[in-house]
Amino acid sequence: MSLRLQFASAKQADQRAKDSVIAYINHTWKAHIASEKSLFCTVPDIIYALVVSYYFINEYFIVGNDERMTTDDEKTTVTGKNGENAFGYQRIHSMSSYIHHWKFKIVENHRLSHYITIGIVDADNIPQKKKFKDTGFGYGLCGDGDVYSVESTSSFYQLYNCGQSYVENDVVHMIFDVKERRLSFQINQDKLIHIENIKVGSQVSYKMAVHLASDG
Repeated sequence: MSLRLQFASAKQADQRAKDSVIAYINHTWKAHIASEKSLFCTVPDIIYALVVSYYFINEYFIVGNDERMTTDDEKTTVTGKNGENAFGYQRIHSMSSYIHHWKFKIVENHRLSHYITIGIVDADNIPQKKKFKDTGFGYGLCGDGDVYSVESTSSFYQLYNCGQSYVENDVVHMIFDVKERRLSFQINQDKLIHIENIKVGSQVSYKMAVHLASDG
């Protein structure tokens, strides 16, 4: 079973896109200097966020030492079996105000889609073997449409079934709106699937997580 993480990279952007970012930063910076009437002023949050987000943030899969879970050289495709987890590199603080967007493609799936779960997990409570959605620290969407949340009181934290599923060759978008405390999914071009009331706190951060439980 293989899953590919697809994300926009500044290195792949054409010159027009790069120039647009630089021009917007220059325009915003000049406006800020004019309002402050000084060159010696704090860098606005919007410029800091643009520079860091566009040029420095990189996301890829991290796997443990178990040989049953592997990645390609770029660490953007993960292959696994028998109940293994993989996690993202980026740590997302729950008190930030950003929107994070991941794009996954189900590259290969030898068995049933419900053996795949995509979501996020508490960065300080990452499980070694147990499915990240079953720990009480994760949120996710399973391939059979089951939605999981730590807020659920049912067994294994199942919240509801969304009536949608994903299989081989499908593309799954995951959007984490941190400010709104909302995790959303979109399978291909279908309607959005939401998990509300994501737990936040000054000591709470999240990482992207996937669980691959099928052979192959």
